[in-house]
Amino acid sequence: MKTLDANTLPLTGVQIIEASAGTGKTFTIASLYVRLILGLNAKTYTPADITVVTFTKAATAELRDRIRARLHEERQELSRQVRAQLDGEAFDASLLYQQLIAKHGTPTALTWAPVVELALAEKRMDGAEIHTIHSFCLRLLKQYAFDSKLPFGLDITMDDDTRRQAVNDFWRQLCYRRSERDVLAIQQQFSHPDELLSALNGIGVARWEEFDCAHDSFDELLTKLNAIQAELTELWTQYSHQLFAEIESAMREARLSRTVWKIEKFSGQAAKATQCGSGEAPFYAVSASQLKVLRMFSTRSLAKSTLKNKAPVPANPLSDFLDQLPKDMDLSIPLLRDAYFACIELEEQIERRHGTMRSDNILTHCAKFISDAPEAVIANIRSQIKIAMIDEFQDTDPQQFSVFKRLFNDSESERGLMLIGDPKQAIYRFRGADLNVYLQARDEFAGENCQYTMDKNWRSSQGVIDAIAALFNQSNAPFINSRIGFPPVSAAKTNIPTVNLNGQTLASLEWQHHDLGEKPIKAICLRATAQAAARRIAEFLSSENGASLDGDSIQARDIAVLVDDKNQASVMQKALADLGISTNAALKKSVFASPEAAAYHSLLLCMLEPNNERLIRRFIADPCLGYSAVELQRHFDDENNWQLWTSTLTQALALWHQRGPLAAIEHVGHEWGLYARLLRDNQANRRLSNWLQLGELLQNYAAKSGGIAGQVEWFQFSRTELKSTELNEIQLESDDNVVTISTIHKSKGLQYAAVFIPFAWAPKIPSTKQSIAVVQTDQQRLISLRTRVSAMLTKEYKEESIRLLYVALTRAINYIYIGTCEFKDANKSAIAHLSGVLSSDNVQQAITSAFPRSSIHALPTLMQEFELEKTNPNSSQTKVELKARTFSSTIDVTRGISSYSALAKALKHGPAATTPADSHISAKDIDDHLRNEPSRFDLAKGAHVGNFLHDALETLNWDALETGEHDAELAELMLRYGVPGFDDLALIVRYREWLSEVINTPFLDTRCLKDVSEQDRLAEMEFFLPLNETLTPEYLNPIVAEHLDMPLQFAPVSGHLKGFIDLILRLDGKYYVADYKSNFLGDSFADYHRDGLHNAVRKSGYTLQYLIYVVALHRHLRHHLADYQYDTHFGGVYYLYLRGMHPEQGTSGIYFDRPPLDLVNQLDTLFAQEPR
Repeated sequence: MKTLDANTLPLTGVQIIEASAGTGKTFTIASLYVRLILGLNAKTYTPADITVVTFTKAATAELRDRIRARLHEERQELSRQVRAQLDGEAFDASLLYQQLIAKHGTPTALTWAPVVELALAEKRMDGAEIHTIHSFCLRLLKQYAFDSKLPFGLDITMDDDTRRQAVNDFWRQLCYRRSERDVLAIQQQFSHPDELLSALNGIGVARWEEFDCAHDSFDELLTKLNAIQAELTELWTQYSHQLFAEIESAMREARLSRTVWKIEKFSGQAAKATQCGSGEAPFYAVSASQLKVLRMFSTRSLAKSTLKNKAPVPANPLSDFLDQLPKDMDLSIPLLRDAYFACIELEEQIERRHGTMRSDNILTHCAKFISDAPEAVIANIRSQIKIAMIDEFQDTDPQQFSVFKRLFNDSESERGLMLIGDPKQAIYRFRGADLNVYLQARDEFAGENCQYTMDKNWRSSQGVIDAIAALFNQSNAPFINSRIGFPPVSAAKTNIPTVNLNGQTLASLEWQHHDLGEKPIKAICLRATAQAAARRIAEFLSSENGASLDGDSIQARDIAVLVDDKNQASVMQKALADLGISTNAALKKSVFASPEAAAYHSLLLCMLEPNNERLIRRFIADPCLGYSAVELQRHFDDENNWQLWTSTLTQALALWHQRGPLAAIEHVGHEWGLYARLLRDNQANRRLSNWLQLGELLQNYAAKSGGIAGQVEWFQFSRTELKSTELNEIQLESDDNVVTISTIHKSKGLQYAAVFIPFAWAPKIPSTKQSIAVVQTDQQRLISLRTRVSAMLTKEYKEESIRLLYVALTRAINYIYIGTCEFKDANKSAIAHLSGVLSSDNVQQAITSAFPRSSIHALPTLMQEFELEKTNPNSSQTKVELKARTFSSTIDVTRGISSYSALAKALKHGPAATTPADSHISAKDIDDHLRNEPSRFDLAKGAHVGNFLHDALETLNWDALETGEHDAELAELMLRYGVPGFDDLALIVRYREWLSEVINTPFLDTRCLKDVSEQDRLAEMEFFLPLNETLTPEYLNPIVAEHLDMPLQFAPVSGHLKGFIDLILRLDGKYYVADYKSNFLGDSFADYHRDGLHNAVRKSGYTLQYLIYVVALHRHLRHHLADYQYDTHFGGVYYLYLRGMHPEQGTSGIYFDRPPLDLVNQLDTLFAQEPR
């Protein structure tokens, strides 16, 4: 492999450039671009002729800016030199100038033409062909829409909605009209469509032959297994009892091994086996442990369990058949294969309807289009793409490579393909990147003379470069794969300083190993190594004698901690927070997982129900708003706050309907001062950023969704799913002077003065959660069961962990910190493979012996001492005994919100009370009810029935109720309130007929409830009656005693009386209070006539209840009707005993009273009386 010289590299043909970390890859691409524009390879190209492809939008933007800047710099410098040459002035000719002279022959032949070419290219950069791989493929598909058979207006979508919909459609087609046994077999492979979707996303783009299974489809294989199950069931029926008896006999005679067969466990084993043998649970759809039990009954297994010199259990046709059961009965891979290809078709149909396509499908269609396109089309594309530079080529996949391979698999001399990448940095396997594609291209696409390496590192100091080299040169095959080398590089800059701490120059790489005792668990290892790294960072950031570079203090923003996952990041973040060090965790985390999302969801629910006190309290008390307990109590006790909250939420709900959720949230934020609460502390920027991002995401969804209920449901689902996408990924503050915590994947392309890798000891081990694995064989990818390819998978993970460590180490400019510890699997880590020291008895000494002190220094471990200091209960450190302060004030327990129930709780309820036996209805009662045409008197009784009837009358449309349109809603209400018979249509019809009779019973001057229009009905009016003075029985009894059977007894109350009036009616200018009662007074209508009702009302204390209602309505009307007069506008009180109401029973069930004005005024005055 030759060393690259960007000034002489051939620009046509195929060139493969291996750009190690920090070697100026982007600068080199820009330099080659300038050479192409100036024609320094025999031909001049325009930006339209040159296609640059990379893999992210951010990289695309950076490349465009860097190329534009390079064009500008070279134009200015060349212009200066051409001017000097024309004026005859002396100047230092740049290499570019010399190359142009060589091209044109003589200095006098060099005119302003190259300067103009650079200027034109600079102006055309906004339209230059610089793309992500997806946008490049999309451009081809759109440009050749007729040939690719795709719509002209095709757009890329980044969400998985179409794939999820396709998977759900496939699942329905798969499961519907299946037998219960088949569905059980399906769910044994994938329990839910989301699990199947996750598996499909994990395999990326696949070909039929990559699936590790026979050619049989899932249905064909299932048919074969069902046939085997049928034969097994038949044999089981005939021979299982005989086999069980023989085994039991062998156990009693001690002929079988006790480690396998125990009499006390035999019944359980036989039951499990019988489930499979009888077909209750098919043998191919049970767990591995249950299948193992079934196989114990085979002839071969019984023979193995027979003790030496003992008679074996006699074989029979059943045990012989069990020997023949297929060993590999996996259905998951065939099912996954069928799902994969079926979902491709389903998803394509959905995307064609919507005019969009998922990014992965763009690549698939483009690869197929290029593969199938006739030579005339390919020739036309080639004529447009003269030069292609493919950046980050190590992260490509077979589809992407197939596109460029066909486009540039020609011998035209004026076309060029440059593949630029670094196999040592191939870390995106989880995205479908295939390192073997890079290695294949290197071997197949370019000869030895066309392969280049870049040997100058423009990022790191020579000390850092030497330290990394010392690690990787310890092994002959540092990356395990012998096709990946470790070419040497040297520092391009000689003036990069080393870190100085406390007056001492540090080694470029410090390694701190911790001996945590015998077999420490992973959690302890994580915490210990995080604390040690945090302490070193604290030393770096110390205001006195902190770390510096050439006298300039290292700032928090100069430091990065690189981790593998979110768990490590959380542990590290806490360790730094404990030392008062702020961090910016640059993790791919959904904003829906943030605390702000929980608060936002609470607020949305509040707006849906503006008068729901429980929801409002929950939101106001959310930790995001940061109110203390004292502040919350003060806010909740302030009546003005409640009025503000409910009115604001009501207005916000209206805004939500009119202008969308963002306007509603902004209104609440302004009225309640939410943003001041969000900005109250040092987490203000993070909190506000999340809040605004959530609003933007919800507003975007609302633009596509009509109903607010659907928007809230989507928000709740997003919080549950927590899938991070480009849109909902947490946005980061970039200007804060804080320590960065980042995953290694996320850090690629970045650089920091000091890089900390505290968890280098943690090996990268394949997850056991997924049963499906994708591995690379010598020939192709293989999609298989994880258990089948575990060795291959472990090897691939280890290789990638070494490449991840390389990426992490090469982010450093001046300093690297590595942390390791005595963890049971540490020897499987990348650092163990490279260094070979973690298996030593004395790791610290081994580090010192293996590496030169100038490059790698073993820091002394302080962790054991530090941990003991923090956790040892016998530590001599002075302990401060914490004790809560003594509460010395008094709390006025009488002040608060009371109700009629609290005032009347001492009254003995008569007929209204129900016994436990009344609260349910038995199955026999229902059967009798059906046979004997029962009345409403026989139906269920109790408070839950009252709540059901009340809710039905309040929420259901009365006109539709009689037609049966609401039967489903009635059943749902019965289920909600625990009313028996919700699944019995006959009972539902009886309740519906009863309610219909209620609303058609005349009592309002021959009119019934149904005759009152919706505009003249107000249901569930809530009221608060302020009590200016403490209310006691002493003051209330003299006023109401004659209306009750016994005096009231209650504790003094002050504050408010609260209640809900079931129904307020307006008829002919008069207002009536109505209340529904489901009390059981007897089993005939006669029990619900006037005398019976009068006694029931007095004994239940309902007189006091409706007097409070009347006072509340009296006050309300007095404030809202300008000419209000009690005698003119108040009609009276109706208590409607629902069991007694019937259109043909006159006034049965209807209690009426119109309290005299004097009594109402006495109560009104008592409640409003000034303190005595």
